[in-house]
Amino acid sequence: MLPARLTLPVAARAKAERTVAMVSGYAPGESTDIAARFLADRLPTYWPGVRMVVENRPGASGAVAGEWPKRQPADGSVIMVAETGSHAIATGEA
Repeated sequence: MLPARLTLPVAARAKAERTVAMVSGYAPGESTDIAARFLADRLPTYWPGVRMVVENRPGASGAVAGEWPKRQPADGSVIMVAETGSHAIATGEA
């Protein structure tokens, strides 16, 4: 059995070499998109080996973008940037 200090870096590297989609519920150039692009540029500094891609899915005040990640695999490959106002009230289906 390999010591943990040898196996953990390999496991972390294998998981980190991937693309993560950051979903913005607004059109390119709007404040949420600008924040998403700002974060996408800086997150790889703290999450080495990850390539961040901003995907804009505008419509229904962010509800279109809010639904899309729910239909994706729950593997951490999709994260969402949203404004509080549009998602604090939209609690989803009961």
